[in-house]
Amino acid sequence: MLRTHTCGELILKDIDKTVTLAGWVNSRRDHGGLIFIDLRDRYGITQCTFDPQKNDSAWKIAETARGEYVAQITGKVSARPNEMINKNIKTGEIEVTAETMIILTKSKTPPFDLHKGDET
Repeated sequence: MLRTHTCGELILKDIDKTVTLAGWVNSRRDHGGLIFIDLRDRYGITQCTFDPQKNDSAWKIAETARGEYVAQITGKVSARPNEMINKNIKTGEIEVTAETMIILTKSKTPPFDLHKGDET
């Protein structure tokens, strides 16, 4: 099974569910040990968190992920802390605490920023 949910559908009612998402790595941020990956599919974006204290093997894989890699992430849905809620996206009140990550396809860095509007 490639995924149980899309990246744009998880909300607060999904708290404590174990889910599997698949999509492109939209961004990866390393915050002194914790790694945050925004996983994107055609339906939206979900923030996934990787904590080496909770799951070192998933964290090590997340450490190698780069933009536009295709990945499958399984984890438990949890509420974001109030100060980290992102009201700009439908999934902004939740995050997925990763238990496993599989890189399905690696990608070279695109020659242009895929997330900016067409400026030509």
